[in-house]
Amino acid sequence: MKKSLLYSLFLAIGFAGNVLIAQDFNQLDSLNKLYVTAKTDSDKVVLLTKISVHYWYNNPDTSILIAKEGQALASKIGFEIGIANSLHVMGYAYSIKGHYAAALDCNLQALKIRERVNDKKGLERSFNNIGNIYLDKKDYETADFYYQKGLVLAQELQI
Repeated sequence: MKKSLLYSLFLAIGFAGNVLIAQDFNQLDSLNKLYVTAKTDSDKVVLLTKISVHYWYNNPDTSILIAKEGQALASKIGFEIGIANSLHVMGYAYSIKGHYAAALDCNLQALKIRERVNDKKGLERSFNNIGNIYLDKKDYETADFYYQKGLVLAQELQI
């Protein structure tokens, strides 16, 4: 009885995992199709950022390359939020790889842009990402500093 219950549980978990993976591939395929047909460069930047996110955990190097492509295109057209979002996504991918100096650099660059354009929601995300990096580095005091800044904005924005 116990064995069959465990076997059923493993089958259910395996099936659920396969469904989630299939859904992720379907969504990635849809994003790639939208990218190919995108009419504006700013739409392409937004889509590159979303595509990059899909590679964070299974292939962070690919995520970084795609985010760099988005950053370059956003820079070319002067799309500040696109540059910041590309840096944000790139920074998270570096963080996943354990490359904290590069992750911090990307996130601090994104933070500066978001401060300049007054992107409060983006600022909240940047503060939390920077806090996460310092937490991973076991610098709890600095992590708390950035978390508190993010918390203030989250409360202000009611998110």
